[in-house]
Amino acid sequence: MREDVFNRIVNVLQKMIDCGDVTEGTPAWEGTQTILQLARGVIDGGMICIRCCCNGCGRHIEHSS
Repeated sequence: MREDVFNRIVNVLQKMIDCGDVTEGTPAWEGTQTILQLARGVIDGGMICIRCCCNGCGRHIEHSS
């Protein structure tokens, strides 16, 4: 069920990007890319740290929960 929801999210976001509904380089485009990566990570079963993803570093930083 969860994977189905994330597949829908990925499909909608990818269509927005492909159709030019968000302009590359804008905050909306960057946010769309970040959310798309998060959703794909969940689908692929990868571990995602929301805190690290939101700070834009692209890598996991050791921190306490």
